[in-house]
Amino acid sequence: MAYTTLDKIVRSALLRKRYPMHYYVDFLKAAADCLRELRYSILDSVETKVIAVNDYNAIDLPCDYVQWVRVGYMNGGLTYPLVQQDNINRLRKSDGSGGYENYDTPTVGMYGSYSTYTTEWGTFNGGFFGYGNGYSVDTFKEVKERNQIQINQGLAITDVYLEYISDGSCCSTITKINPLAQACIEAYIMWQQKEQNRTVGLGERQIAQEAYKDKWRELRARLDPMTTEDVKRIWNNNYMSVPNR
Repeated sequence: MAYTTLDKIVRSALLRKRYPMHYYVDFLKAAADCLRELRYSILDSVETKVIAVNDYNAIDLPCDYVQWVRVGYMNGGLTYPLVQQDNINRLRKSDGSGGYENYDTPTVGMYGSYSTYTTEWGTFNGGFFGYGNGYSVDTFKEVKERNQIQINQGLAITDVYLEYISDGSCCSTITKINPLAQACIEAYIMWQQKEQNRTVGLGERQIAQEAYKDKWRELRARLDPMTTEDVKRIWNNNYMSVPNR
């Protein structure tokens, strides 16, 4: 797939305006702001990484991390998801020398063995209430103040499979831009140049803003995966056979 870059988009916008390279930084800032917002709403911005688990069963979040999409672990060619658990401790346990260590295994309350609720002949006599399905260890908790994801300490894994929304600020494959977004980003740059210029009137700024919104809607339509065949299939799936009168 072909990609473009912010540098190419900014240089294209400078040529359209016939501005010198002195305006490069201003245009680049507006282009980066627009790209960040497009990552959140329209452009596919899901990054995937495998991150090593540290000594106390946590992983450090990437520099471009915004929100997790899938947290799991790998087993061969498959990935298995982990489930959120709110009561995982947000605090780390100190080992007394400035480092951190795992907490002790939690004690799960029991209501007695199964034989407590049966007669000597093995007949169930009732009263076996409140017995859960045990202690699940395939869980995690996002701890934003630590910039980490804490994995349940009962789960013995060495790496975490993380899919997350990226803001595109780190150097990776996610910084490649879909060429379809170039017109939208350039329209945003033109709008912001007028917004930051005190000599430009309100009407002209509003026209530039509407031009950007038109390009935004056009980009969303271009990236929509819906095809004519999909519409026909949805339409035909709602037809049902009925008795003739």
